[in-house]
Formats: sequence, structure tokens, C-alpha cells
Amino acid sequence: MDSALQHIFDEWYEKKGKGFQRITNLGFFSQPFRIYPQGMNPLVMKIYKPVRSKELALQIVSHHASYVSCLQHAGVQIPDTFLHLVERHSRNFLVVVQSPFADDELVRYRMMTGERESCIALLKALLAQTIDFLQSGVQVGFHPTLRNFAWREGLWFFDTFPPMDMSQPDLNRIILHFAPVSLPLSRIPTSWVNHVSNEYYQPSLMLKGLVGSSCRLRPEWSEDFLSQSRLQITVSGLPDHVIEQTLDMLHQPPRLSGLWTGIRSLLGKEGKPNVPR
Repeated sequence: MDSALQHIFDEWYEKKGKGFQRITNLGFFSQPFRIYPQGMNPLVMKIYKPVRSKELALQIVSHHASYVSCLQHAGVQIPDTFLHLVERHSRNFLVVVQSPFADDELVRYRMMTGERESCIALLKALLAQTIDFLQSGVQVGFHPTLRNFAWREGLWFFDTFPPMDMSQPDLNRIILHFAPVSLPLSRIPTSWVNHVSNEYYQPSLMLKGLVGSSCRLRPEWSEDFLSQSRLQITVSGLPDHVIEQTLDMLHQPPRLSGLWTGIRSLLGKEGKPNVPR
């Protein structure tokens, strides 16, 4: 890690994060903040829950490099992104440093503030990106949700942690390791985490998630989002069973489960409510 970045991490560590302004409260695993290293352009820093096992931390670093490469091979644009390992008092911190985007480049912000036609165009671009990924043949997990993208002359994906170049059960274990909560997570069956991670591996749920997020952010255009999505997915060239499964979930605005909205509320995370039926 560059000495200027090291200095910022040391300050964050000494102050226990106090005084560092978060960019968003949407992130589950970390709270990203902008940094201004001396002699460098502004960057985004994301610091994750530390782990005792250095072996695990090094494995994650290796997986992260592989995952970024896999996504790029699948045609996903990713800003300059590096995962660093920093050790403090026998604890291993994984720290992502990334080129930033302006607030008005974030897709979720654009969806919340844009006009009808621009929002429909955004959703079409997101669906096209996800369909391209699914047709690329790259076998890794992917979480194409609005809050993970920016728009700068095209879509950019910036959520690379946890790296998903692994099986779903292995990823579930990583999710439990890095969940930023003080709970007896070792007692939670990794299969339970499928309620979260299925969306990262199942094509129909990836597509449904994009439509659902758009409908929750701009419920006044839900019918437009649904009709456009059904048309685009029908002619996508995806396998017939994926198209059928997805269309079955798009007769009305997709809803988040009560379990997920409850967890979001308990953790104090931002998020729009389900569209009323």
C-alpha cells in the first residue's frame, strides 16, 4: 500500500473511523468514504471487518484479483480497483482502494432523480449488461443491482467484495466471516445464506432484482419498467427456462421479502419500501 494511503488507514484505525464521512449507507460489508491522499487524485476507500486468519485474508486477496479479471473478461467495466491487506495487532484488514465516481454518476442517484425516458433507458442498459454477462460463459457470481453501478459514457460496476469467483457455499462462508454484525454467526447454517446469495448465482433473480429496485425507486413508472423488461428479456436469447422463470416474476413489481426488509431496518440501512399492491 502506498505510504499516503497507509497514513490515511492509520488515521482511520486510530480514530476508529470517527471523522471519516461516508459516501453512502447502502453498503452491507463496509461504509465507503472518499479520501484525498497527498500527491494523489481523490479515491474511495472501503475497509472491511478484520479477521484473525492471515491465510484466509490472503486467499481473499487472490480471489479478488481473479474475480476482477473474470468480470472484465465478461465485458463488465470496472474502475481501477485494488485490494490491500493491512495487519494491525494480529488482525488482518482487507482494504479496497478504488477510483471514484461523482454522486451524480451513480446509477441509483440517476434513477431517483431522472426523467421517465432516462430512467427507462438506464434500466434497459442494466438489463443488457446483465444479459451480456450471463451469455459470456464466465462462471462466477455477480450482483447487478442499481447501487453497484455508475454511468460514465456507459455502465461501470464497482462492487468487487466479496469476490464471487467461487462456489455459492464457499461464498456463503465468506459472507458470514465478513458480515459487520456482532452475532453468533458460526451457528448460522451456510445454506441459510442462500436467501441472500441466490441472487448472485441465479440468472432469473439477477434480472428480477434490477426490475424490483427500479420499481421501488420510481413506483410511478412501475408498469413502464415491467413492460420494457418483459419485452427485453423475451428477445434476449437467454435459455428458454431462464426467460420463463423471469417473466413469471414480472407480472407485478417484484417485492423484497419481509426477512430482508427486517434485516435492513435492524442494520439501519437505506432503502425504499415495496411498491403497494
